[in-house]
Amino acid sequence: MERPLSGRSILVTGSGHRVGSVLARALADAGADLVLHAWRSRDQAEALARDLPVRAIAVAADLESPTAPVEILDAARQQGFEVDTLVHSAAGFLRKPALETTAADWDHVFALNLRSFFLLSTEIARRRGSQGGNLVAIADAAAVELWPAYLAHSVAKAGLVALVRALAKALAPGFRSMR
Repeated sequence: MERPLSGRSILVTGSGHRVGSVLARALADAGADLVLHAWRSRDQAEALARDLPVRAIAVAADLESPTAPVEILDAARQQGFEVDTLVHSAAGFLRKPALETTAADWDHVFALNLRSFFLLSTEIARRRGSQGGNLVAIADAAAVELWPAYLAHSVAKAGLVALVRALAKALAPGFRSMR
């Protein structure tokens, strides 16, 4: 069986359930070692780490905290993982009418969906330097369709698409950004 990602060390955010866990399994099948991030689904991420056919660990961190990227990457390094690729799958889906969305709601959605990708990406780039790597953000149709019932989520995902493009230019040629 071909394992094209053998030798890679990939951080998957939101890997405890939904899309993140599916991506983690596919990356493991391709041979990548994995750092599985989760917050509320940490038990599922830990179970997944034990179940994968590659070297994998689970790291719990609240991506709403601006210190989470350093905490995650330091925990990974302490266990022998030098992350070279980020797959940002963590997301929050806030269904709330625009006139009922509070500042706290807005900050929560943007911290999780957008700011955390920026902070993780730049921290990985600092640590990797000229070795480079890959930055992958998972967006959804809300980024282009702008769903009114999910206003904060839609705007954050549209911002994520723009951020991926900006980082691809800002961190080139060492890093590739994908959405």
